[in-house]
Amino acid sequence: MQTHLLRFGLQPALLGATLLLIFSACAGPKFTQHSDFDARIELIKTVGVVRPNVNVIRKKWGGVRELLPKEAARVENELTVLVANELTRRGFEVKTSQTGGTPESQALNDIYVYVRDRADRAKHRQMAQGAKTDAIVFVSFQGSTRSGSDVAGEVAVKTLVAILTLGLVMQFAEPPGGALITMAFIEGTTGEVLWERQAGTAPMFPPDFSQKELAELVEDLFAPFKRK
Repeated sequence: MQTHLLRFGLQPALLGATLLLIFSACAGPKFTQHSDFDARIELIKTVGVVRPNVNVIRKKWGGVRELLPKEAARVENELTVLVANELTRRGFEVKTSQTGGTPESQALNDIYVYVRDRADRAKHRQMAQGAKTDAIVFVSFQGSTRSGSDVAGEVAVKTLVAILTLGLVMQFAEPPGGALITMAFIEGTTGEVLWERQAGTAPMFPPDFSQKELAELVEDLFAPFKRK
């Protein structure tokens, strides 16, 4: 009877601890906006969206990580469209790397890992000039997921260990997945960052990074991007 009660007491504890770890991992998203953002954003008419830098992995219990290049390519394409749509809704003329064959699209058709280095301003200006845009946008995306069976198996084993050790050994289950997206809006004439934000998700269940999930993430990312 005592073991039976212990089992039902430990399972919520394991779940609660797991959720705490998930939400702690996504706490404190960064957000920076140039002090002269309102005035300088009004001078920008055209924006080039550089091909997003996307990494998607499937985690397995025990630390195994499997790259998912096909999923990454799909997410890359969908993010390009979603980000372009958000910028269009804010009144910009948008160019992307998906406009095939033009010199402007070639200038945007590079995977770019954003580095906070003032020396990159020259590269920013060069890319904007090549794309013939007033600004360029860099997007990076890191996503991880797990199979439902992998999550269930881990929780079952760790719950059993806790029961058998009468709670002396408590092991927290790894998160089922999550996503982290960062966007930097760069002024083409100066190469300066006018706006940058990071947003993330901590799903209760393994994510599949569907178009709906990505659309919600991008919408949240753009929420504070205000233009008069």
